[in-house]
Amino acid sequence: MRRSTLSLCLLLATCFSAPIALANSPSAPFQVAAADGSATLKQLMGKVMSSPGFEATVVKHETNINSGQASAITMKVSGKPPHTVKVEVLNHSKSPNKKGVKLLYNGGATKAKVQAGGALKFVKTELGMTSDDLITYNNYRPDDVDLYGLAKRLSKGGYKVTLEAGNVLKIVPTGRHGLDPRIQYERIGFDPASMKIKFWEAYANNKRFYLLDVQSMTYLNAAPAATAQL
Repeated sequence: MRRSTLSLCLLLATCFSAPIALANSPSAPFQVAAADGSATLKQLMGKVMSSPGFEATVVKHETNINSGQASAITMKVSGKPPHTVKVEVLNHSKSPNKKGVKLLYNGGATKAKVQAGGALKFVKTELGMTSDDLITYNNYRPDDVDLYGLAKRLSKGGYKVTLEAGNVLKIVPTGRHGLDPRIQYERIGFDPASMKIKFWEAYANNKRFYLLDVQSMTYLNAAPAATAQL
């Protein structure tokens, strides 16, 4: 009888001790699945595209992925769908003489209208969207990295989207990235109440190289006529 009782105790110890050890084991930590942010991204991009217009003040920080050259440009931006954008340069860290320059373009166009700043503000011309004066440090066209360009690209899919703490979406390409194959992932901060974008940033080589810091943004009930005029 004592042998049978001992065997039963050993059997019970074996059965119940293994799960307890597994639960407390550092090799099997408790993990919470990241929240899917696809619906939120769709709603956020839809707000940009469906609003009659917007006005924003932004600071664009960009670092050339290859050379490390960096700049910061403060801009006043207005837009109306489907993709008309007007930009006024308020400050340029590398080219102070560009302060006051205005730019007007339509997404997908080959040229943009440009008005000089300062004493030459009466001078107007056209420049190619891929000209050295308009292309960014990483060879992006202006309409690739404005809010409409961002919304159009991300609305096509091809990304895994997770919702992080602080109302931030992390966007990872599931295949070749739609803007630049060097981009590992992007992050978008937003206000959930107003669906206004607070920032957009892109990472390559595990470093942030592009940041669009949206300092203020207003969705308009109607886009001013001046949005489409220089």
